[in-house]
Amino acid sequence: MDHYTRRIPGSPLSPHERILLQRLCSGDWTGAKQARQQAVHAHWGGLQFDDCEDFLIEISEGLNLEKIPPHPGGPFASLEVYEDEVLLGHLDLWAPDGVLHSVDYMTFDAPDRLLPAVEQLGSVPFASWLDADATDE
Repeated sequence: MDHYTRRIPGSPLSPHERILLQRLCSGDWTGAKQARQQAVHAHWGGLQFDDCEDFLIEISEGLNLEKIPPHPGGPFASLEVYEDEVLLGHLDLWAPDGVLHSVDYMTFDAPDRLLPAVEQLGSVPFASWLDADATDE
């Protein structure tokens, strides 16, 4: 991804990255409010992998932002990605240790090098770990 070689960690998110992050943080479950507050201060942290647009998130230290409460694992939030009516995969937001960490696109078929277009996203984010909590009771 040659156009990323000029970006340095700490630079602003692109408009596309910012919209994807905002959509992923738009849930209404525990921790979504903290995720939205952190997302306001998010910067590009670099590429997660060399061969795709998945990106790391940097949150400036010293902002005294509230952490996202612990959850049992996996992505903090996901959005389904479609082409026409075919489900291609999920766009995932990771937040280990209560801080936004990365956004990645996990496809069900061949790996995709590009982040999905906003128009391909499902309308409502979900948290698969909430379903896991319900089955543990």
